[in-house]
This record gives sequence, structure tokens and C-alpha cells, in this order.
Amino acid sequence: MFAARRFSVCILVCLMASVVYGRDKVDAVENSFNKSRWIPFVYYTPETSLATGIFLLKNLGKKDVPRISQLRSAALVTTQKQVYADVILNSYFNEGQSQVKTKVYASIFPQYYYGQGNETQKSDQEEYNETYHGVEFETRRLWVDVIYGGLKLDYDSREITDSDERITDLGFLDKELNISELGFGPYLVYDSRDSELSPEVGTYLEFSHRSRFSVGGQSYSYRQWDVDARTYLPLFAQSTVALQLGFGEQEGDFIPFQKLLRLGGRNILRGIYKGRYRDQSRAFFQAEYRSELTESWKYALFGGLGRVAPRLRDLGEEDDRYSLGFGVRYVINQESKTRIRIDFGIAGDQSGFYFVFDEAY
Repeated sequence: MFAARRFSVCILVCLMASVVYGRDKVDAVENSFNKSRWIPFVYYTPETSLATGIFLLKNLGKKDVPRISQLRSAALVTTQKQVYADVILNSYFNEGQSQVKTKVYASIFPQYYYGQGNETQKSDQEEYNETYHGVEFETRRLWVDVIYGGLKLDYDSREITDSDERITDLGFLDKELNISELGFGPYLVYDSRDSELSPEVGTYLEFSHRSRFSVGGQSYSYRQWDVDARTYLPLFAQSTVALQLGFGEQEGDFIPFQKLLRLGGRNILRGIYKGRYRDQSRAFFQAEYRSELTESWKYALFGGLGRVAPRLRDLGEEDDRYSLGFGVRYVINQESKTRIRIDFGIAGDQSGFYFVFDEAY
């Protein structure tokens, strides 16, 4: 009951923020840069099946700045009886040299667990129902040239309200267990991209370290570090090749299975169910060719491979998991380069459609 009340409060906060910031406060005689955009959507992904909802996008401040502050909010329901809502406020200060990003989210999300490791099978599928909510806070500041330093803080609370017997038998959790975590840690970034939302040229390198501690339920702690390297190479007129390499590892006596490093989803190896492959370490590589059809329409061809293992040193013993696909983009705001992304990915016996905002990386 207490978890349900907390979930209801988070949903209410999300919806109230959307209403407050969703009002159009710009006179009709002004340009549309700061006008709120309410965008209804329908999409399908392996994680949600058919989903429908509404998305709010509002630019904040002036458009003639290096990086544009934005408010984004989304609320959706799916045919899998999933509900999700969030509010994201991304603010830039000092001509883009300082950034503060805050996210509040809440969800009821039935989903599947396939086990831990790189060799899980479709027949391993087990269903569990999870209610979760949380807050993420991130701040960073320019140190020198294009090098930034920052800090990430977050609180995440999850409750397994129902699960198949196999998940309980694995020893990860009791039948009904609250998992609440606090996480914090520094990160270092080299960022020479021309845009954060839809980059076409430049390089992004990030190293982050996070310590996580339980604040309720089962007592545990663990550490996680990640490396995210991306580069964007102009090719021909209005075309870009985007490359991404990522790897990371977790260390600790106990790590909840929901928190293990994963492959799949809308950003990493599209076409694979998010979490189909999960473990305490992962490595992946992705490449994408992006080009222009018209001023408002773009298209992309992409592919990638990745592995998970108990430790990074064990990755060489595993087989690669592949993903291939194509997609289109519709530019809804030229100044901020905000785009709707529609992708279709294939990964062996798996596939999925994705309808989201901004590029995968």
C-alpha cells in the first residue's frame, strides 16, 4: 500500500509539471521557438508491445546560444499493462559551460527476465511485475576547452509485486522485496559535438564511476564504472557516420538482477529485448550511417555487436550478439535539432520497432 501511494505521488508530480510547463506563454506574434509542443504517439518495442501516450517538448530561454535548455515530459500506457511517466529538465548556464539535468520518473512495468549471462535462450523467459520510481540529478561544468567534470546522484526504488517461481529460486530476491538504492559518483567528459541531441560532427568520451548503497530492504552495496566513446564523421553532403564503443564492469557481493549491465533496448543493439543478455560486465560496438532525404526527413542504417560476462577478462570467451537495422527521423525543431526516431532492428530470432526522441547515441 505504501509503495502504491509513493507511486501515485510520483505520477501526480509528473503530470502536474507537464501541465504547468505545457502552457503556451508565448504571444502569437513571436516565433515558435519557445512554444510548447504536445505530440501524441503510438509505437511498438519488444519491451512494451503496442504503446500510446503523449510527449511534451518545450525549449527554454533564447535560441541564439551554444546549447539549448529544454523541458521534456512523457506519459504512456501499453498493451502489456505497463504505465510510465517522467519529467526531464535539462538546463544550461554560462553560454553552455555549465549544465544541470534533473529527471523524475515513475512506472508500473511487467517485463521478462531471461537469466544471467551471454547464452540465454527464448525458452528461459520468465515474467515479473515491477513497480518503481526515482529521481536522477546530474551536474557538470566546463574545466578547460571541451573537457567537463561533473557529479551524478540518484535515488531508485523498486518493488517486485509478482514473479515466476524461477526468479525467486535464483536467490536474487524474495517474492516481494523492496529494493531502494542511493547512487553517486564523479564523471569526466570530453565533448566536442556540435549538438547533444542529434550530433553530426565531433567526439564524445565519458568515464564514470558510481557507488551504490541500499537504503531499505536487503543490505548491500556495489560499485560500477563505465566508458562511453563516440565519434561523428561527416561523409558526403548532409551525411554522417556515427560510431560508439562502450564497456563497463560492476563489483560487489550482491547486485540486484534488475541492475546488472544489459544489452538491448532502444539505444544499445536495437532489436534485442532490453535485458535479454545481462551480467556484471559488458562491451559493445555500434555504427550508424545517417543521411538526409529532405530538410525535415532523415534516414539511418545501423548495426552493432556486444557481449556480457561475469568479468571483463571473461568477455573473450563469449560469442558476439549482433544487431542490424534501419530507420527514419523527422525533425520537429530545426534550431534545437530535436527529432522523432523510428527504428526497426533485427537480431537473429528477435526484432523490434522503436519510436523515441533523439538519436540512439
